[in-house]
Amino acid sequence: EKQIIFLEIPKTGSKSVVMPFLEKDDALFQGHKPLHEVEKLTKPLLIPQPKSAVAVIRNPIDRIISCLNYFKTHDFSNHKYAAIEDVNELSYLLMDDSVEEDEMFPFLPQVHYLEGSLPIKLFRFERIQNVFSYLGLPARHDNKSIPYYTKEALLESTIVDICKHYSEDLELYE
Repeated sequence: EKQIIFLEIPKTGSKSVVMPFLEKDDALFQGHKPLHEVEKLTKPLLIPQPKSAVAVIRNPIDRIISCLNYFKTHDFSNHKYAAIEDVNELSYLLMDDSVEEDEMFPFLPQVHYLEGSLPIKLFRFERIQNVFSYLGLPARHDNKSIPYYTKEALLESTIVDICKHYSEDLELYE
Protein backbone atom coordinates (compact mmCIF):
# COMPACT_ATOMS: atom_id res chain seq x y z
CA GLU A 1 0.00 0.00 0.00
CA LYS A 2 1.30 3.43 -0.94
CA GLN A 3 0.61 5.40 2.21
CA ILE A 4 3.33 8.09 2.38
CA ILE A 5 4.13 10.84 -0.12
CA PHE A 6 7.68 12.15 -0.15
CA LEU A 7 7.70 15.77 -1.32
CA GLU A 8 10.85 16.62 -3.23
CA ILE A 9 11.52 20.29 -2.55
CA PRO A 10 14.47 21.38 -4.70
CA LYS A 11 17.83 21.76 -2.94
CA THR A 12 16.79 20.38 0.42
CA GLY A 13 18.75 17.13 0.17
CA SER A 14 15.67 15.33 -1.07
CA LYS A 15 17.45 13.62 -3.97
CA SER A 16 19.41 11.61 -1.42
CA VAL A 17 16.14 10.28 0.00
CA VAL A 18 14.29 9.60 -3.25
CA MET A 19 15.97 6.45 -4.59
CA PRO A 20 15.92 4.39 -1.38
CA PHE A 21 12.44 5.79 -0.64
CA LEU A 22 11.07 4.49 -3.95
CA GLU A 23 12.10 0.97 -2.97
CA LYS A 24 9.75 1.06 0.03
CA ASP A 25 6.36 -0.62 -0.34
CA ASP A 26 4.47 2.25 1.27
CA ALA A 27 6.11 5.08 -0.71
CA LEU A 28 4.61 7.40 -3.28
CA PHE A 29 6.73 9.97 -5.06
CA GLN A 30 5.96 12.47 -7.82
CA GLY A 31 9.08 14.62 -8.24
CA HIS A 32 9.20 18.39 -7.76
CA LYS A 33 5.46 18.86 -7.43
CA PRO A 34 3.45 20.60 -4.72
CA LEU A 35 1.45 18.36 -2.41
CA HIS A 36 -1.90 19.51 -3.83
CA GLU A 37 -0.80 18.43 -7.33
CA VAL A 38 0.38 15.04 -6.07
CA GLU A 39 -2.95 14.58 -4.27
CA LYS A 40 -4.81 15.28 -7.53
CA LEU A 41 -2.63 12.78 -9.38
CA THR A 42 -3.27 9.99 -6.86
CA LYS A 43 -7.06 10.40 -6.56
CA PRO A 44 -7.92 8.68 -9.89
CA LEU A 45 -5.43 5.86 -9.28
CA LEU A 46 -6.73 2.54 -8.02
CA ILE A 47 -4.38 2.54 -5.04
CA PRO A 48 -4.99 3.23 -1.36
CA GLN A 49 -4.85 6.98 -0.92
CA PRO A 50 -1.83 8.41 0.91
CA LYS A 51 -2.33 9.19 4.58
CA SER A 52 0.57 11.59 5.07
CA ALA A 53 3.51 13.35 3.49
CA VAL A 54 7.14 13.83 4.44
CA ALA A 55 9.42 16.68 3.38
CA VAL A 56 12.83 18.14 4.13
CA ILE A 57 13.05 21.92 4.54
CA ARG A 58 16.15 24.07 4.49
CA ASN A 59 17.23 27.55 5.54
CA PRO A 60 16.17 29.64 2.52
CA ILE A 61 19.52 31.40 2.17
CA ASP A 62 21.46 28.12 2.30
CA ARG A 63 18.99 26.60 -0.17
CA ILE A 64 19.43 29.39 -2.72
CA ILE A 65 23.23 29.28 -2.44
CA SER A 66 23.06 25.50 -2.93
CA CYS A 67 20.89 25.91 -6.01
CA LEU A 68 23.29 28.39 -7.61
CA ASN A 69 26.23 26.10 -6.78
CA TYR A 70 24.35 23.18 -8.33
CA PHE A 71 23.86 25.14 -11.57
CA LYS A 72 27.58 25.92 -11.66
CA THR A 73 28.73 22.39 -10.73
CA HIS A 74 26.51 20.61 -13.23
CA ASP A 75 26.18 21.79 -16.80
CA PHE A 76 23.24 24.15 -16.73
CA SER A 77 24.96 26.69 -18.96
CA ASN A 78 21.71 27.24 -20.85
CA HIS A 79 19.88 28.33 -17.67
CA LYS A 80 19.98 32.07 -17.05
CA TYR A 81 20.87 31.60 -13.38
CA ALA A 82 24.04 29.69 -14.28
CA ALA A 83 25.35 32.96 -15.74
CA ILE A 84 25.43 34.65 -12.33
CA GLU A 85 28.97 35.74 -11.57
CA ASP A 86 28.25 37.67 -8.38
CA VAL A 87 25.91 35.95 -5.92
CA ASN A 88 24.43 39.35 -5.09
CA GLU A 89 22.84 39.46 -8.56
CA LEU A 90 20.38 36.96 -7.15
CA SER A 91 18.25 39.71 -5.57
CA TYR A 92 17.38 41.11 -8.97
CA LEU A 93 16.62 37.72 -10.45
CA LEU A 94 14.29 36.75 -7.60
CA MET A 95 12.25 39.87 -8.28
CA ASP A 96 12.14 39.27 -12.04
CA ASP A 97 8.45 38.84 -12.89
CA SER A 98 9.23 37.91 -16.50
CA VAL A 99 10.60 34.50 -15.48
CA GLU A 100 8.34 31.52 -16.20
CA GLU A 101 7.38 29.35 -13.19
CA ASP A 102 8.90 26.25 -14.86
CA GLU A 103 12.23 28.03 -15.17
CA MET A 104 11.90 29.32 -11.62
CA PHE A 105 10.92 26.03 -9.91
CA PRO A 106 14.21 25.56 -8.00
CA PHE A 107 13.69 29.03 -6.52
CA LEU A 108 10.01 28.74 -5.64
CA PRO A 109 9.39 29.15 -1.92
CA GLN A 110 9.31 25.86 -0.02
CA VAL A 111 5.81 26.63 1.25
CA HIS A 112 4.65 26.36 -2.39
CA TYR A 113 5.45 22.62 -2.28
CA LEU A 114 3.65 22.10 1.05
CA GLU A 115 0.21 23.33 -0.05
CA GLY A 116 -2.27 20.47 0.25
CA SER A 117 -4.64 18.71 2.61
CA LEU A 118 -2.52 15.87 4.03
CA PRO A 119 -0.57 16.18 7.28
CA ILE A 120 3.14 16.72 6.59
CA LYS A 121 6.03 15.62 8.77
CA LEU A 122 8.85 18.14 8.25
CA PHE A 123 12.55 17.54 8.80
CA ARG A 124 15.27 20.17 8.75
CA PHE A 125 18.11 19.74 6.28
CA GLU A 126 20.69 19.99 9.08
CA ARG A 127 19.14 16.88 10.60
CA ILE A 128 18.45 15.00 7.37
CA GLN A 129 19.59 11.76 9.02
CA ASN A 130 16.31 11.93 10.98
CA VAL A 131 14.23 11.58 7.78
CA PHE A 132 16.22 8.48 6.86
CA SER A 133 15.56 7.01 10.32
CA TYR A 134 11.87 7.97 10.20
CA LEU A 135 11.43 6.28 6.82
CA GLY A 136 13.66 3.32 7.68
CA LEU A 137 16.14 4.12 4.90
CA PRO A 138 19.92 3.93 4.66
CA ALA A 139 21.47 7.41 4.90
CA ARG A 140 23.29 8.78 1.86
CA HIS A 141 24.24 12.10 0.26
CA ASP A 142 23.71 12.67 -3.47
CA ASN A 143 24.03 15.80 -5.63
CA LYS A 144 26.87 17.42 -3.71
CA SER A 145 27.92 20.62 -5.45
CA ILE A 146 31.18 22.52 -5.58
CA PRO A 147 30.89 25.64 -3.40
CA TYR A 148 31.36 28.45 -5.93
CA TYR A 149 29.22 30.77 -3.82
CA THR A 150 28.99 31.14 -0.06
CA LYS A 151 26.70 32.92 2.38
CA GLU A 152 29.64 35.02 3.48
CA ALA A 153 29.74 36.67 0.02
CA LEU A 154 26.19 37.99 0.38
CA LEU A 155 25.72 41.69 0.96
CA GLU A 156 23.35 42.69 3.73
CA SER A 157 20.97 44.13 1.11
CA THR A 158 20.89 40.75 -0.70
CA ILE A 159 20.14 38.95 2.55
CA VAL A 160 17.28 41.39 3.22
CA ASP A 161 15.88 40.78 -0.30
CA ILE A 162 16.11 37.01 0.10
CA CYS A 163 14.45 37.19 3.53
CA LYS A 164 11.59 39.29 2.11
CA HIS A 165 11.10 36.94 -0.84
CA TYR A 166 11.16 33.85 1.39
CA SER A 167 9.50 35.29 4.51
CA GLU A 168 7.01 32.40 4.78
CA ASP A 169 9.83 29.88 4.41
CA LEU A 170 11.75 31.60 7.18
CA GLU A 171 8.71 31.41 9.47
CA LEU A 172 8.30 27.74 8.66
CA TYR A 173 11.98 27.04 9.18
CA GLU A 174 12.23 28.76 12.55
